[in-house]
Amino acid sequence: METKIPVKKLFRIARHTSTAIGLLTVAPVYLMTFSIAEVLAPDTMSSILKLSPFPPLMILLIGTVFITLLIFTFWSINILLTYTLDKYSITISTKTKYFISYALCILAFVLIRIVFQILGSEIYHQILTQKLSYINLFRAHAIEVIRFIMISLFSVSSNTIILIIQDLMLLREKKAIIESENAQLKIKNIEATYSQLKQQIHPHFLFNSLNTLKTLIRKQPKDAEVYLIKLSDFLRASITLNNENLAKLSDELKFCFDYLELQKGRFGEALKYSVEIPEEVKSGYVPVFSVQHLLENAIKHNVLTIENPLLMEVKYDNNRIIVTNNVQVKNIPEETTGRGLANLAERYKILSDEEIIFKSDDNHFSVSLKILNHEDSNH
Repeated sequence: METKIPVKKLFRIARHTSTAIGLLTVAPVYLMTFSIAEVLAPDTMSSILKLSPFPPLMILLIGTVFITLLIFTFWSINILLTYTLDKYSITISTKTKYFISYALCILAFVLIRIVFQILGSEIYHQILTQKLSYINLFRAHAIEVIRFIMISLFSVSSNTIILIIQDLMLLREKKAIIESENAQLKIKNIEATYSQLKQQIHPHFLFNSLNTLKTLIRKQPKDAEVYLIKLSDFLRASITLNNENLAKLSDELKFCFDYLELQKGRFGEALKYSVEIPEEVKSGYVPVFSVQHLLENAIKHNVLTIENPLLMEVKYDNNRIIVTNNVQVKNIPEETTGRGLANLAERYKILSDEEIIFKSDDNHFSVSLKILNHEDSNH
């Protein structure tokens, strides 16, 4: 069974903190122990220090090794305990886990203390019995009891700190995993939402195009054949672009030009347009079908007559594409969901975190959108 416990990371922290705690605490712990022992048995302590085969620095070094090993052992116990509980999905309360941790750490402390005592038993025996025969052995052993109690308290405190650090690390790791999973879900949701919005726009265009073709077949059969060829080429290109999120501005403008030419086949001089975009900005990107959809929206909602033609402009200003048309609202508006421009705004927001700017008055309606660098896109 897999586990999400970052064992390697925890052991790296254990290695660094064990060494740091060993170096920082050995001197205070041993000095405090010796100070208390000096008060209780001054003759004993001075004699032991004088007759000890180890210099003070060596004593501190041995103490550092002992505390470092002790702290690392506590870390290892807590890491392995947490790993085992998680791996085998064993559910216990926090109090029970802490009780097991303290019990195992106390047992480990006793075993390590016994090992160190055995390793130094010969020297310790010589100091107390052969060289210090005049010292009260009871008082000497009392000093060892004090040291044992001091280091035991230190061990319990250290294990408490280790448990706190470990829990904080695991909480942080769990939070990072949740945030990562939420980010992945957000991306998938964005992709699904974008795909849905795009699919709502493309069939709408196809429906309008087929209606136009139907009208031409009935009224202008000769023009209908030319229109059908252009429509075929146009749809082929649109299907190719439909798998993309962004389109190069040059490709989008060509797509728009083909679209306007198709509409000119239907409306003739009732539709007039101009496109003024500098060549140097055509390497930028816009959401696919975005500019074309704005042109389609203007044609859909306005009256087009030869006396009052629909005038559309596609121009550039301050790194934005601006599509403007004169307002000639139909007396009987076409059926619409009212979601066309809203969908486009949502698509643009999803892809770039940018806003589309809408401006409207009694005479003109304009929409502007920022030209994107490809790396600016969220996809």
